[in-house]
Amino acid sequence: MYGHRLFNNLVTLAVLAFLFWSAPQAQANDPDEFDPVGKWEISLFDLAREKLIKIATFPQTGDYQDTNGIHFDAGLVFKQVRIAHIPLWNYDVRWCGYYGDSDGHYFSISEDKLKELARSAGVRLAAKPPIPDWDSKYGKMILGFFLLGILQPLLDKYFKKPNAEKFNH
Repeated sequence: MYGHRLFNNLVTLAVLAFLFWSAPQAQANDPDEFDPVGKWEISLFDLAREKLIKIATFPQTGDYQDTNGIHFDAGLVFKQVRIAHIPLWNYDVRWCGYYGDSDGHYFSISEDKLKELARSAGVRLAAKPPIPDWDSKYGKMILGFFLLGILQPLLDKYFKKPNAEKFNH
């Protein structure tokens, strides 16, 4: 019985993995690095996906343009370890200049310089880079519930209390 339930859980995992077959997604790209976006892939295990998010909006003035005259905002770029598109771990978190285009381009800028620009724009940036809850917490919770669902039948099997009726002949 427990083997059948475990088999069903594994089949469900396999089906979900194929449901997560991913179309091209915008991902963070430094314009100086070539990283082709637009290929179809199965992302069951993704160990170094960069994610780019906008943190604050700067005014549309010349002070907030890069050397090419393109406006930017305050952003955050970080790498993720993901399984079936569920984020489990974030690392290499850093502030950046966020262009806001659909290709996910950004440029590197020091934290001090970005905070100085934010101060001059009247924008407050957090002391610690704010990673969204889905990326920092909820992915780990989903993995925990999934593992608990798989391990529960095994734990029941090995730690089952003996039936009292067997000993009362």
